[in-house]
Amino acid sequence: MTTSRMPHSPAKCLGLRIVAFLLLSALLTLATAWQGARSAAAAPGDLVADLIVAEYPNATSPSVAFDGHFLYHVDYGGSVLHRVDVPPAGGPYTASGHVDVPITGASTGIMTLSYDAGRDAFWAVSGDGLSIYLLRKSGAAGLAFTIDTANDLPGYVPAGDFPNETKVAYDRSDDTIWFSRDAGTRIYHFHTYADAQGTAALVAATPFIDVNVAPNDMVPECGYSQSSGVTVGGSHLFVTAAGCSHYFEYTKTGGKVASYAYNPYIGTSAQDLECDNLSYGVPVFWLRDGYDGHMRAYQQPAGAPCVYGGGAPPTPAGLDVSVPSAARAGDAFLVGVTAKNADGTTATWYTGTVHFTSTDTSSGVVLPPDAALTSGQGTFSATLVKAGAQTITAADRANALSTTVTVSVTAAPASRFVLASSATPVAGTSFSFTVTAQDQFGNTDLAFAGTAHFAGTDSSAGVVLPANSTLASGQGSFSATLIRAGPQTITATDTATATIIGTLGLTVRAAPASGLALASTATPTAGSSFSFTVSAQDQFGNTDTAYAGTVHFTSSDSSAGVVLPADSTLLNGQGAFSATLIRAGSQTITGTDKVTATITGTLGLTVRAANAASLVLDAPGGAKAGQAFNVTVTLKDQYGNVATGYRGTVHFATSDPLPTVALPADYTFTAADGGVRGFQVRLWTPPSQTVSATDTVNASLTQFKWVNIGLM
Repeated sequence: MTTSRMPHSPAKCLGLRIVAFLLLSALLTLATAWQGARSAAAAPGDLVADLIVAEYPNATSPSVAFDGHFLYHVDYGGSVLHRVDVPPAGGPYTASGHVDVPITGASTGIMTLSYDAGRDAFWAVSGDGLSIYLLRKSGAAGLAFTIDTANDLPGYVPAGDFPNETKVAYDRSDDTIWFSRDAGTRIYHFHTYADAQGTAALVAATPFIDVNVAPNDMVPECGYSQSSGVTVGGSHLFVTAAGCSHYFEYTKTGGKVASYAYNPYIGTSAQDLECDNLSYGVPVFWLRDGYDGHMRAYQQPAGAPCVYGGGAPPTPAGLDVSVPSAARAGDAFLVGVTAKNADGTTATWYTGTVHFTSTDTSSGVVLPPDAALTSGQGTFSATLVKAGAQTITAADRANALSTTVTVSVTAAPASRFVLASSATPVAGTSFSFTVTAQDQFGNTDLAFAGTAHFAGTDSSAGVVLPANSTLASGQGSFSATLIRAGPQTITATDTATATIIGTLGLTVRAAPASGLALASTATPTAGSSFSFTVSAQDQFGNTDTAYAGTVHFTSSDSSAGVVLPADSTLLNGQGAFSATLIRAGSQTITGTDKVTATITGTLGLTVRAANAASLVLDAPGGAKAGQAFNVTVTLKDQYGNVATGYRGTVHFATSDPLPTVALPADYTFTAADGGVRGFQVRLWTPPSQTVSATDTVNASLTQFKWVNIGLM
């Protein structure tokens, strides 16, 4: 029915039906203008607010959009995006808060708008009604796709040349566009992306709905059926018909849910329609009248509101995550994340935040920070460290989306050797160890095939280290024999790259004891106690700390007064003891295991005499008067040992009164004397005389002898 539509050119608007329509609109406006819009609407279709904007000169301007804060509109085929404030309830009010932004990138201008809350932009129809743009608030318009009237609008029957009634509505639930052209009866359903030809792509499951097929037509309310405006912000579509006193609710498969009368009906025509669930106490639709410059807010039906911006964001069917099949430890690689709709297409509307996790929790792992996808896609950088099969999970916690992929991480080139052994080596016994070529992260470099050279801190005779050896797949098993007990190391170095090196620290245990080692730092003095140690040693001279046998002691000195240790048990293979020997000179102390006689050892000692305790004077029994004879002075300790350390001075005396007597002068013993010194004496007076020797300091060191003196 063309009587309900207004053509683009005013010259074509002179028909009686058009004049009658305008008169009717004017009368209704006069009848209701004084009432004003109701500030507290009570039923669907009630007028809540009324806003007046400037009319577009000489043509209709049927566009309105709401971004949650402001109202937007464009002139017919306009090149300016107009923004105004949302008015209070009631009205009519003259628009305020004007902001005008020039539109660029749309050669035929923009006709109508629909706000996309996910992209914070508008889906817009071009001035010729054949192109769909994504219009930014900055005014930049980017072509999304064109409409091929021959292929993209199946079953379309033109209702007339009414491009001003070509409308668009963004549906955020599946990121699609509902397109109503030229006051037709079929509303088309397009994806927001182009097909391979750059033209509109119909949604396969619901390519369109019809509003003229009974019982889903508009005839009972309007007397005709057509779509002049369409909006969506939930599960249903809402449709207006120019010149009709009702608006309509449809399912997205074309089922007519209900119709709602405007209260009051002001004869709106060429309406654009937009959802607003925020501005007032009740959710409303903004209707833009193309002729009188009014934007009117009518209450929505009860139930789930039609949400601005295309409705609440849907949940994608899933996330596709792409990674390379293999990556090298420590090297960054790309992770692609794409939100997918149920039909496998990209959920370009999705702007959710993705969080990344990995089975690799090693130090040095770098995962992308939480990030929002752009148009349902994102490319990020990740670095894994641990070699082997690792996973990366991309998840949107808010929408319960999670996808895990596997990356085969290979080791970086080897930078070191790692030597390991589970053995506690025993001196002289072969043990096993392994060498692994690892990268900086501790991964085995399976590609390494270098040659390892071995060295150790134990340079003892009998040490056996592996010959230079080539690792297979970065690994090798070897054996070695060490000799010296205690901390030792074995070092492996790559023969080509000296920086590839590794050291194995070991604690070598002694072999079982095969002998006893007795030692002393003392030079014993006869009759004085001195200390010595006993160590149970293996054949290599290592102390057997596990030895706990009992040792019996004997000595070469069997003199009375000798004191040897009682039979004693060694602790950790060692013991400290004391002994007292009597006989000066070379002596031995021997320790022998009481159970195993072959475990034995001897300490050789040189015992010094104690201090001189007596002086012994040796002289002949007789001598010729006037002839010299020899005497010997010997200093002895209390045990009868020659006191070799004696350094005293001896004085000689005689009972012979003659002045011709010849006695040795006082003599001080030296080290060369060794406690024994010979002298000559000459006596004269028969029949017998005494000769004595006495220490000049210690008078107890003295002795005399009788010598018979014969005549010459």
